Parts: sequence; structure tokens; C-alpha cells
Amino acid sequence: MEYQNRSGADPAKIAERMAKAYSAQCSSTTAGERLNLVVSQPEPEFAKPELLPACPADRRPQSDYLTRSALFSPGMRSNQKSLQKTSINCLKGFGICYTGQRLSQADMEVLNELVFLASRERLTTVKLSVGALLKSMGRGRGSNAKDVVVRSLNKLFDAHIAVNSTGKFFEGRLLTSLFWVEEGKRNYVLLKLGSAVEKLFEPGAYTTISVSERASLKNQSFALWLHSYASSHVSMYPITSRRLRTLAGYDGPLSRWNAELKRALKLLTDLPGWSYVWREGKLKISHPLSSTQVKWKEKNIHRNGAVDR
Repeated sequence: MEYQNRSGADPAKIAERMAKAYSAQCSSTTAGERLNLVVSQPEPEFAKPELLPACPADRRPQSDYLTRSALFSPGMRSNQKSLQKTSINCLKGFGICYTGQRLSQADMEVLNELVFLASRERLTTVKLSVGALLKSMGRGRGSNAKDVVVRSLNKLFDAHIAVNSTGKFFEGRLLTSLFWVEEGKRNYVLLKLGSAVEKLFEPGAYTTISVSERASLKNQSFALWLHSYASSHVSMYPITSRRLRTLAGYDGPLSRWNAELKRALKLLTDLPGWSYVWREGKLKISHPLSSTQVKWKEKNIHRNGAVDR
């Protein structure tokens, strides 16, 4: 669902009001019930999308809306496991309101992988085994890894998001269907990406990130979040530690935050071409640009003499 804003109202508040109109369909059928359902009827036909991003095999797409926010937070220590129509911390200029279970960097990587796989066929549906999904992500196929992916699929199915940015509004589920498909002795996951995903990953709203860089950071959740955040910018605006902490959704002790930030920056600068500088109390991270970012920079470099994005 898409809206146009001409009121000039605060984006976060509008996104929150939009989410309040969200129906009870998210709670009427749980993800667990859907995931355990065996589908015997023929697979549904879905229209091909026009806007899902295509990217090389060594890169994955990520939504700038999501990575410039605390939605996939690495540092939320609250015991609250689910959120209801909650405004998410994000960069100035857009608002996000979210309903669903708390999401992590592991969940973001599953979503990015699903978009990548769907874009290869120009479809909004994905059908594959959990093992094949893990292989595509470059992960092992142990039982623990499979459990993590299944939990992520459940959480993404439960997720409903409302976004307002520069007068453009859209809302919906990240996944609109999630089923097990039984074919003989083999089981597959059949899922459909929600319409919100097409908006989140439309041209100009996504960045491609290096698979090998993500693998190097392994399970360091804050370094992964910072990598995604910095990668979403052609030239990152300098930002204070306090503001970065808010964007990351970090609510732990300040002393631990400082240690986490220091560790994450060390991990990032171990990656080829990555560097950072503190100037007047603000952090700026530089990184190798993707091919699309290079083209954007060349196109916009003469606009006001700045390329921060």
C-alpha cells in the first residue's frame, strides 16, 4: 500500500499512525503454524516484479531504509522480544514503524539472501530447501545453523513495516506467505516476498555489499551493523558516537558501547580499503565503493561540490 504525503508532518509519527491501521492478520495465523503446514495443492503463480535488484554473485542487496536504522539492531538488551507499532530509530528524513519480533543482523542476512535469490529469476517467490539457502549464504548445514535460519524465516514472516520517506509512504509484510512444500521425501520452503520488499529494494533505495567482507566479520553483530550502515553511503556524513549509538538501537552501558565501537572499527579497518577518522568528535568511515555507487558519485560530484549520501 502506498501513500503520498503533502502535509509536511513528522515522518516517524505518520508511519506510526499508518501502522495502527494494520489489521489482525499478522496474529490470526502464526508463522510457526504456517511453517509446519504441508502444501499439497499446485504452487501459485505470481506476477514478476519489475524492480527487484540484480547484483553479481559476490555481492548482496541491502535496503538503505533498513540499514540506516535500528531495525536490525545489534545491541538491544531489553527483555521485550516483540514490538507493537513501535517507532524505530533511524536517520533524519524518514520514519519507520514496526510490528513483529525483534530482528537481528542474522535476520537481515536471510532477508538479503532471499531478495538476491528472487531477483535472479525476477520473481517474488522463492522455493528451496533450508540446506540450499544455507549453501547460498556460505554457511554450514549443521542442525544449529538450520534452526537459526528457520527462526529467521518465522520472524520475517511475522514482520510488518510502515515507512515514510520524502513524501512517499508504503507498508506491508516482509513475507506474505511461508510454507513447507513436500515433494516425495524432500521438503522445501516456499515463500513469497511482500510488496513492501519491492519498495524497500527499488532503484535508489538499496546498496550492494560484499559477501566476502561480511564473511570476514563472522558473527560480530555490531561490526556487521556498522558495515551495513557505512556501506549504504557513498560518502558517509560524519556522525557523533552518541548519535551512532542511538541509530544502532544500543541500550547497554556506555562503557560497553565504547568497547564495542572500538572493536568494530578495528574489524572494519582489517578489511581491504576500509578506514576511519575522528574529527571534531565525529566519526567518518570510508570504504571501497560498489559499481553503482561509483556511477552515482560520477554523476553527482559536481552538485554543490559534495557527494555525501
